[in-house]
This record gives sequence, C-alpha cells and structure tokens, in this order.
Amino acid sequence: MSRAQSAPSSPALSHHNRQNSKRNRMLMDHIDVDTKSISSDQSSVLVNGPDTSLPLGTLEIRLKFDAKNSKMWVFVIKAALEINQRLSKQLLVQVHLTMLPNKRIRFRTRAKPADNAMFAEEFFCKVSPDSIQTQGIRFRLYTNERFKREKLLAEATVMFGLVNLDEDMCKIIPLERVYLSDDSELVGTHSRTSSNAASRKSSIVTNTGQTSSLLPELEIGLAYDKIQAMLVLEIGKGINFGMSSQGRAPDTYGQITLLNASGEEMISNRTVTRRTQHHPVFAERYPYNIQENLLNQITLVITIINKNSTGKNDRNLGWISFGHGASGNTQVAHWDSMLNAQGDTITRWHALLES
Repeated sequence: MSRAQSAPSSPALSHHNRQNSKRNRMLMDHIDVDTKSISSDQSSVLVNGPDTSLPLGTLEIRLKFDAKNSKMWVFVIKAALEINQRLSKQLLVQVHLTMLPNKRIRFRTRAKPADNAMFAEEFFCKVSPDSIQTQGIRFRLYTNERFKREKLLAEATVMFGLVNLDEDMCKIIPLERVYLSDDSELVGTHSRTSSNAASRKSSIVTNTGQTSSLLPELEIGLAYDKIQAMLVLEIGKGINFGMSSQGRAPDTYGQITLLNASGEEMISNRTVTRRTQHHPVFAERYPYNIQENLLNQITLVITIINKNSTGKNDRNLGWISFGHGASGNTQVAHWDSMLNAQGDTITRWHALLES
C-alpha cells in the first residue's frame, strides 16, 4: 500500500495448509502487528468503567474504487473515542491498516491526540476487480507513547465484498474494543450463557444426538449488533482435546475462517497456541463488520488444529461451522438464537466434528 503523497474435512483446513495466517488475536500476551508485541503493562485509559476497560468508538473512513486502474483509495478521516477526558488530552493514537487476506500490505497513520484524532490521510493500493470480493482492510487503533511499546486498543474490519463501493461517501465504522482477557471465562459485556457450569454436560449434544464425556468440545459465544452491523465471535474454553490418544497433551490453536456464499475465504484469523493442555482456555474475541442482509450468505468455520512440534503436518483435531454452511442442527440453533438475541452474546458448548 502506498501513501498518496509520500465436510468431510474442515473447509478451513485447506486454507490453513495453503497459507500461514499471522496471528490476529486479542490476548494481552500475544498480539502481533508489524512484529511488535503489546506490553502486558496496563495503561490508565478509562472508558467510564474499571481499569481493565479500553476505548470504544468509531472510525470515519472513505473508500473509493477505481476499477479502470484497479486502485482502491482509502481515506482515514478521524476517530471518535470514548475515553476519560483528562487522559485523552495526554494520549496519542494512530491507526494501522492491513490489507486482507494476505496481510502483506500495511500502512499506519501519523499519531494524533486521542481527544482530537483527526488523521485526514489517504492511501491507495492495487486491487484486482476479479478478487475484490475476498479482499478487505483491517483497521487497528494503537496508543503511541514515547519510549513505550504500542498498545492495541480497538479494531474493525471492512470487507470490500460486504460494502457498496459505488457509493462515494464517508462511512462510520464501529471500533470494537479489544479486551484484556481473563483466562477463567469468556470476556464480553451483556454475555448470556445457555447453561451453567453444573448443567454443562447435559447441554453437550453431538449432531447425532449422542453425548460423550471424551468428545473434544469448545465453548463458543456469538453476538450480532444490528445497529453497528457487527458480528462478534468469542472462543472460550476447550475440553477433552487429545484425550482419546496416548502421550502428552496436545499443543492446539483455533483457525477461524469466514467464507462467502461461494465458499471463498474472506477473512482468516488464528488464536494463540495453547501448549500441552487437554482443557485449554483461549478467551479470544473477533469482531466482523457484516451487513444484516448478508448473514444468511456467510459461513463461519472454527477448526481446532493440533500443532506438530516440528512445524509440519499439523493435524485437524475437529471443527464446527455456523451460518450458511452450518455443520449441524446444534450450530443452526445457536446461530438462530444469536439473531434473535438483540445484541446479547449467546454462549454454548459444541462437540467438535472429526475430519
């Protein structure tokens, strides 16, 4: 990107084998952008809440696609942040842009005061009309403090195939807060779980209607905010990973893939790797900007992968999918509950399907 002036098998596994997605994760100890780690030291940024809260606001942008020259112009105009007024005068923020899905083209704005984050910068990159439906941009908001590591505050993703590029007008997109996760539970406000800890086992049902205490299972939270057109996926805890095999507990991570109606990959994310754990805690949250009328066309695939210590021949431990290509009735029911929940997070356990 240049500055203008200056079944059977999991559908996600084949994508995983073709490309190694860099980690896009929300845990405090493992966030990577431009090969910089986020410091585990919490800042004193407040959003009318406890010290662990981080800013939430909106980012005003404009997209202009020049089909004749295969150029996409991206205008980053300003950010409006809900931050403690006193601290916002001292804090500098900047926006990092990453082209999806390959994440090879990156850019960042100049740092601006959080209380007046007027960036007014423009960038452009080459975008083929043939592949535009599967491309997009991830915007991440970072602190920019002298002599300190950058801290990830919030993010938003815009897929070109999900917005009207014929409209040459400003778009205000919500910046979804990035939480400092608590390993003991899924993180998120207004979260509503479908079962309590005592009755969790009775709610674990496979797609064949059978229950099993040795099946690998995954805690999933789904929410959709109609006002902000924001789909949120939360990956909580896993249980019984690798229990059926002998030897040490597995090293596992989650691969999240968003597919369009044609089965083409639009977005791919990867969780942190949890090492030698049968019951890992991921506690990660992924927001996606998706218009409501497109929810019945997308498929959200979550694949748990057993990472080989040599870095080769990683094995698919299990998978599930939601939306258009749901993997079973249990996933359809969870998706439908999310759509009727008026923005609340619906959290349920799902038995993973074998490849």
